[in-house]
Amino acid sequence: MGQTIAVRLLLWAIPWMGVAIFGLWQVRSEFWRAFWLMSGVWAFIDALIALPGLLGGESSADSLRRILWINAGLDVLYIAAGLFLRSRRSPTSKGFGAGIFLQGLFLLGFDIFHAIHI
Repeated sequence: MGQTIAVRLLLWAIPWMGVAIFGLWQVRSEFWRAFWLMSGVWAFIDALIALPGLLGGESSADSLRRILWINAGLDVLYIAAGLFLRSRRSPTSKGFGAGIFLQGLFLLGFDIFHAIHI
């Protein structure tokens, strides 16, 4: 199951890295540059997290479920941090916040879904 989750995470991360690179290349506003940069960084980190799951051995269902629930708790913190940054005046902070919020929201749904369905 861990390898399946890793593949699914990569299927999110790899396209997002491509879209983020394209977005950074296309936009000039501070908000959107910050959004695409942060989205790309998070996608890269998601890919790095997925690689050991893809290449490593399988974990027990209980161990994997525990990790996913811990991650879901962290995802709530990411969403809160994104909302906080989004509330700032700076367009760069707002863009970073929007990127963190979006990625955190996806990861929250991703982690909860997989924790329930293991």
